[in-house]
Amino acid sequence: MKTSLLIALVLTILIGGCAITGSGSAFDSDGIPKQQYYVGGGFSVEYSTQETGGTIIFADKVSKKTLMTKTMTPNETFEFSQSPTSADFATGLKNVGIDPANMKLSLYFIPHKKTAVDKAK
Repeated sequence: MKTSLLIALVLTILIGGCAITGSGSAFDSDGIPKQQYYVGGGFSVEYSTQETGGTIIFADKVSKKTLMTKTMTPNETFEFSQSPTSADFATGLKNVGIDPANMKLSLYFIPHKKTAVDKAK
């Protein structure tokens, strides 16, 4: 009984994981957005949404860790600026398992899918 329950749980996780990172997903198998959603990166970034809202994801491409997500409305601007020599910033990164000397800060924007109501506007 325990074995069949464990097998069912593992299969559910595997199948669910495949659905999340499948071909229709905005995310790759590492859990960060696919390259097509990359809009910038570095220690000073600014991105303005256009006519559609969406989700901003700020992540370290090396460690595959997400630092921040934010839902954006149409025509909204996201700004991030941080000194790469900031001791506090480096400590915070180390605390979440990111090596400040070996990271690539990347900004992604995943637009919201338009609904039938949005398309009718």
